[in-house]
Formats: sequence, structure tokens, C-alpha cells
Amino acid sequence: MKYIVCLTIAFLASCSSLPREKSPGQNFLSPTRWTRELKLKQHVSSRSERYVGSQGSGMYVVIEPGVAQARVGRRVISLGSEPRLWQGAIYLPKSAVAIIKRNLGTIKKAPITTQHLEWNPPTKDRVWNYIVVHHSDTSTGSAAVFHKHHVEVNGWDELGYHFVIGNGSDSGLGQVEIGPRWTKQKHGAHAKTPDNKYNDQGIGICLVGDFCDGEVPSETQMNALISLVRYMQKRYNIPKKHVLRHGDVKPTNCPGEYFPWHEFKSKILP
Repeated sequence: MKYIVCLTIAFLASCSSLPREKSPGQNFLSPTRWTRELKLKQHVSSRSERYVGSQGSGMYVVIEPGVAQARVGRRVISLGSEPRLWQGAIYLPKSAVAIIKRNLGTIKKAPITTQHLEWNPPTKDRVWNYIVVHHSDTSTGSAAVFHKHHVEVNGWDELGYHFVIGNGSDSGLGQVEIGPRWTKQKHGAHAKTPDNKYNDQGIGICLVGDFCDGEVPSETQMNALISLVRYMQKRYNIPKKHVLRHGDVKPTNCPGEYFPWHEFKSKILP
């Protein structure tokens, strides 16, 4: 019994001598304070320890603890000092908050196109009967990024979607990027089913973002999607009932539970 007591005292003494993690201090702002100061509307929890936030317009900010850089829109900016992870939350140096705020104020948002001649294919139109909407299931990306992944990882010949709508990370906010399949009027590689109907007859549109984990598409992205879908509906006589989610044609949660599907469907053609 005496032996056990001695061991216990020794263990407690050794624990008390272990260095304790200190709080970030007065030069750091808590997540509540810096998200409010930067006017970030959303906090997206991700699979890794990082923060992905957006303004109401959809301009994204990506911050990782221990990394003295942040992504603001398409820019990677130096913060001068590293954010710190403390008690499960990311604390930002006051100086870094000022740098991010300054960069947010100078980024120009991509305008929504009102003239859609660039969406007309340069070759004979294929027969299109469906439109299938996807999300990328990533916080960042672009047509070029997804093309590289589809070729090098999936082993496909090129980008599987016909269009990609940017979120301001690796392409413009609300920018409609046209994939090579569209210019060739080639079948998609985005919604495989046993009869392959939705690849053969379906226009694949992907919004950059992960709408399964609290994130929602920005207003700018949604306006671009509505414009594109309405245009394709009119050009190819596609009814609203043939505008589908990826999850409507196969077992998947795409484009995510936070995608405002019913609101979107109310704004397209009948």
C-alpha cells in the first residue's frame, strides 16, 4: 500500500511539472471576434483542422493553424505570423485580421454574364434532355483543377462536367467555366447509371463547394446557375422536371443537403 501511494505521489508530481499550453494572449482575437470583424457569414467545419468562411457575397477565406498564409478568394496572402489552435478553436493575430480585411476589400467579384453567346457550342448541337446539378465536395477548385483530377486520378479522358461555376477560390466568383466536352458537344462523365442516360443526354453542371457540411452556395453562384440552367432549358426545350440533382439519378448526397434545391427550382423555367 505504501509503495502504491509513493508511485501515485510521484506520478502527480511529474504531471504537475509538464508544460501547459498557454492561451494565445491579447494580441490574438478569438474566432467570434475575428469572424465578426471580417464579416464572415459562414463557418464550415472541414475534415482537417482549418477554417473556411465566406462573406454574404460568397468570397471565401481559408485559414489553417500553424500556417502563416491564408487564401482570400483566388489569392494566397502572407499573414506575417501564424494563427494558433487553442482549445479546438483558431485564434488569429490582430495584425493578420487587418491584412485579411484589406485584401477582402480589394477583390473584385466576377460579374454575372448577361450575354450568353459564349455558351453556344461551336459545333452542331447534341440532343440534350436533362440537366444534372453537382457540387464538387471540395472547398476550392476550378475546371482546370477538376480536369487534372479526373484525368490523373479517375483515368478519364478529360473533365467530366460540361460547366463548372466558381466560388472565388481557383476561378472567379460566379464564373461559368466551359469544359471541353461542351465545345465538342460530347457526352458527359458525371452521372453514370446502368443505361448511361444521364451522361449521354444530360448537361453536367458543377458548383465549386462542399454543401454537405454547413456551407451553402453563394448568391453569386446561384444566380449564375439559374442563368445557365434557364438558358439551356430554353435552347434545348428541357422541362423543369428534367432538371435533376446528381442524387436524383444515383445513390449520392450530391449536391449536398445544404444546397437550396427547392428555392432554385422555383426560379427556373417550368
